[in-house]
Amino acid sequence: MEIINIEANTLEDAWFLTLYKMIDEGHVYKIDRGSYAGQKRLEFDYVTIRIKNPSKGNLIPKIPEVYNIDNPVAE
Repeated sequence: MEIINIEANTLEDAWFLTLYKMIDEGHVYKIDRGSYAGQKRLEFDYVTIRIKNPSKGNLIPKIPEVYNIDNPVAE
């Protein structure tokens, strides 16, 4: 089992660092049954995330408009 440790300054920073680590070090998991059968997802075996200043910055991560991707959550 691989343990992933992420240290971030804010919640928004933690969100993006987790996405980057997932792309670099995540494992492909194929869904065998249910509504999403046949699809693949990335997952960690085990992850810990330490946020140094959780009250600073935005509480909702915002993806820059340049990427043309919707934000993961609504305000």
